[in-house]
Formats: sequence, C-alpha cells, structure tokens
Amino acid sequence: MKKVSILLVDPENSHRDYLTMVLNSQGFEVFSVAGADKALNHLTNLVPDLIILDEAVNGLTPDDLSRVLQARNLDSFFIVMCRRSDLDKSMSWIMAGALACLHKPIQFDKLTQAIETGLENKEAFHEILKLTYDLKAANSELKKNQELLVKEQAALNDKTKQVRFLYQLSTDLSSTLQSQAIFDLISAALTWLIKPNLSIIISDFASQGRVRLYANRRLSPELVRRLADDLMPQLNKEQASRAIDRRFTKTLKPDRQLTRCPSHRIVLPLVVAGDKYGLLVLYFYKEPEVDIDRMLLLESVALQAAQALRNAHQHEVAVQMATRDPLTGLFNRRAFEENLQREFKRVTRYRRPMSLLMIDLDHFKSVNDRFGHQIGDEVLKTVAGVISKCTREVDFPARFGGEEFAVILPDTSQEKALLLAERIREKMKQTRLPVSENPLKLTISQGLAASNIPLVRQASDLVSLADRALYQAKEDGRNTIRTTQDLNINSRIKEASYA
Repeated sequence: MKKVSILLVDPENSHRDYLTMVLNSQGFEVFSVAGADKALNHLTNLVPDLIILDEAVNGLTPDDLSRVLQARNLDSFFIVMCRRSDLDKSMSWIMAGALACLHKPIQFDKLTQAIETGLENKEAFHEILKLTYDLKAANSELKKNQELLVKEQAALNDKTKQVRFLYQLSTDLSSTLQSQAIFDLISAALTWLIKPNLSIIISDFASQGRVRLYANRRLSPELVRRLADDLMPQLNKEQASRAIDRRFTKTLKPDRQLTRCPSHRIVLPLVVAGDKYGLLVLYFYKEPEVDIDRMLLLESVALQAAQALRNAHQHEVAVQMATRDPLTGLFNRRAFEENLQREFKRVTRYRRPMSLLMIDLDHFKSVNDRFGHQIGDEVLKTVAGVISKCTREVDFPARFGGEEFAVILPDTSQEKALLLAERIREKMKQTRLPVSENPLKLTISQGLAASNIPLVRQASDLVSLADRALYQAKEDGRNTIRTTQDLNINSRIKEASYA
C-alpha cells in the first residue's frame, strides 16, 4: 500500500524536524521544506496527499496555497499551523479551502485526527469521481446497445439525479454552521427523496449529558418524552426524558401539535470517525418502499448530516469560547458591548423599551480576604447561576468585570425590570454558601437604567446611568436597587470606590 505523503512547510528548523520525526514514526512519508519557492518546486514535481503549512512562511499564505492547488488541479488538501488563536482568521482560511487550523504548539492527537478526517474526505471524493466515471461508462455502453437504451438511460438519469442530489446537499450544508439550519436542509432533502411524515434527528455532539432533538413537525411535550424514551437508549443515555435540550424542539398550540408517532420508521446512525453521535429517524404512516439505491442515498444523507452537525458543534464551541466568561459561563464584556449596541439600535428604530441592570456583590473584597480567591470564584459562579435562573432566554446576562455583572433586558420597561431586579435580590438573600461553620450570606446592590429617558442618546449612556444608580445603591446601604429616578442627575456624582 502506498504511503501517505506529507509536505511540511515550516520556517522553524526545530519544529519542522520534530514534526518530521513524529510523522515518520507514524508511517507517513514526510518531505520538509522551509520556504515558499522550495514548496512550489516540490508541488511541480510531486503531488503530496497532504500539505502542512505554517502561517509564518513568507511568500506563501494559506490563500496563496489554496489558489495554487485549484489552478494546478492538485489532489491534495492542506492544514494551517497558527501561532495564536484568531477565530476570524481561522474561519477565513477554512472558507478558503483549508481542512483545519491548528494552534502551536501542535497537539499530535489533534493533528492525527485532522489528517484522518482529510484522508476520509479525499477517499469519499474519489468515490464520487468513480461514480461519475461509472456513469460515463454506462452511457457509452447504452450507445452500443440501442435495444437497452430506454431502460439504461432511465437508470443513468436516476444515478445522475442521485449524484446531483448529494452534491447539492453537500454544497448547501457547507454554506452554514448553524445546527438548526442544517437540520432544515436535511429535512427538505428527505422530503424530496422519500417524503417521510415525520423527520427526527437526535444528536449528542456536545457530549455534556444533554442531547438535542430536532423535528420537522410540531410535537407535543408528551410525544417528545416518548420519542426520547424510545430513541435515547440507542445512544446509551439514561434519564432520557430529562436530558432533552428543548430549545430545538418545535412547540405550538396543543390543537396543532403532533401527538401520535407514525408506526413505521427507518433508523439511520449519525457516525463521524467511527463514533456514533446520534440518530436520523424517519417515520411513516404507511410502510415505505425503499430499494437498495434509495437506502444507500439515505445512508449518504445521514453521513453528511453527521459531519455537518459535528462541524456546527465545533463552530458553536469556538464562538462560545470567544464570547463567554470562562469562570461564570455568562457572556463576557466584549459580547456584552456588541449586543448592547445592536439592541439599542433596534429599540431606537422600532421605538421599543429597553432596560439595563448593573449588579455588584456587596463586600466581595472581604470574602477574598477571609476565605481566599478560590472561595471568591465560587461566590462569583453562585451569583452568575442565580442571575441565569432569574432571567429570560431573550435577556443577555454578562460578567461586566470583577464582581460586577450586567443584564440587557430587551423590550422591557423600567417597571418590569424592577420586578426582575427584586427577584434576583430576594434569591440572593436566600442563597447560602457553605464555606465555614456559619454559611456565607450574599447580598448584591443593583442599578437600573431605562432607554426611554431624554438623557439616553446612545448605548453608552445606559451603562453610565445604570452604573451611577449602582453607586447610589451602594451609598444608600447596599442590598438595594436604585434607578435613574433616584439620582440627582444635575449634581456631581462622586466617584467612590467600593468593595
């Protein structure tokens, strides 16, 4: 069997030598070069299966390499090595044709996984090419035998439709990284292909104890539970009905929900790199007529669905890492500011109410001084949990900085925002943290600003006013809520430091 050949383009001698040694030990044939000219000369004489390119190579960027591969029609794929994490740049290289972007120092298990994925994709592409060549051969044979022309032509047309169907589905799936959009594309394709009465995807790509259930029909809560109890044991999940992530199930008025599951079904596993991450289940009121070709197509759809959903999950993880605070799990300051600007423009345009709530822990410095920063971190996570439980899905809770939090409340008047603030305050008063013989009591101070007052001309005004109201709450004794109405706006607000 021919060895897999790898062209390693890296200006760093030590790193290049190390990767060459490790890849050689795994049975790969490695050609290592340092510069762009040598890399292009190598591609002129020999075509490697894989190119590993360091972004620091002068004269050969990932975009340049992608154009070279396309212009020369080379049967190679490439992986980019990056010096630091940059989500936007990584996504631009992926869209340009790179299989993956790996950050230095390279973790060999991730590199091996990327190589295996690339080789599998390459083999699948060759299979499609082989199928195309087979179709051409069949077409040539038809011309030689006129008596079988009609029958063979129909078969050829059907095969062509299948190839076009799979190609179009692959193209559509590659255009999005949103899991719900991926399911909608799969559902539409299945409707064209076999017309199921109900399409279900149950997936566990997140591997966090909660699975997602997608459906192309409105399902009653009872039917969701029955489906979970029926399907999740095949994913080796326990406590099925409580593990469903209901954000992805469709709900509507009970009289329009599907309450009974069709009796016939086809179950297809969602497999990526040999591991089963979910199921694609098609339900029918009448037993479907499925020949071998149609079943192969369904299996191909399931394979594409699995890979697309896996890619979407990896994208979600990357986005979450860029927008979430790692300690509390709330949105970070950058995400908060971007969302605040976006929401403020929306409510201003449509003349809708909007409120901003600033929250600060009382006496947090003394907690760190008495119990240490580890307990301080647990306190911050506890407060974040209370805020998350009290807010709605449309709200935007974030860690503003240190022990200070902020909640953007779209389409919410000051009166309704005050109800939420009071609910958070009462919940915090009831919260106890067992850090010593006497459980630690937590209180918070809150400042509230609404967008419908003349002083608010831009999004930053909301932050400034809510922060001033928060200072006022601190000065008025803590464990309380203050709004802009409690401020003397025309007086100079003291810049007080507080713990």
